[in-house]
Amino acid sequence: MTDPVKFVAGGLALLALLGGCATVPEGAPSAPDLPTEFVNEPALTEVDIEAESATSPSSVWFEAYGDERLNGLVRKAQRNNLDITIAVANLDIARAQLEAQETVLLPVLDGFLSPRLDLISGSGDNIGADATAGLSGSFDPDIAGGNGARTAAVARQLEQAAFDLADVERLIVQSVVLAYIDLRRAEARLALLDETLA
Repeated sequence: MTDPVKFVAGGLALLALLGGCATVPEGAPSAPDLPTEFVNEPALTEVDIEAESATSPSSVWFEAYGDERLNGLVRKAQRNNLDITIAVANLDIARAQLEAQETVLLPVLDGFLSPRLDLISGSGDNIGADATAGLSGSFDPDIAGGNGARTAAVARQLEQAAFDLADVERLIVQSVVLAYIDLRRAEARLALLDETLA
């Protein structure tokens, strides 16, 4: 290498070395404080999710119109809508996955029994019986927290499935109510037209 190339290469190496020693200035912005009611809030349980969706004022807001025909149409749409059926199935799947994941945190006990019967024929009839039994157990104390973290993630998926169901139900109700309002508006116009022509 020539002298100028060595000089430039050495200078770049020295700059890279000194750049590694750089410190963060004193006035560096800190992370914003998060509200503790959200950070420390426990995950919803299955009972919480069902109770919340059953008593939520948003699930029966359309009853404020006081129209039994509208209430019947909404109930029928809720019973017969495939999107709601799919969302309910997804919620059931998420519940089953949570139950399966929670079993990972429990001790496992396994047992077996293997009977054997030997018949030897020939000059003498010999019958022999033998059995083998065993029992084993295991437990993962989850020291690293991986199983607990996976269980928490599956619990969040259950919450998401519950929110998806509530959202689908809300959208279906909204669609039915808007269509019903359009129907009532058309009926009023038709009644006005009939009255005008009569």
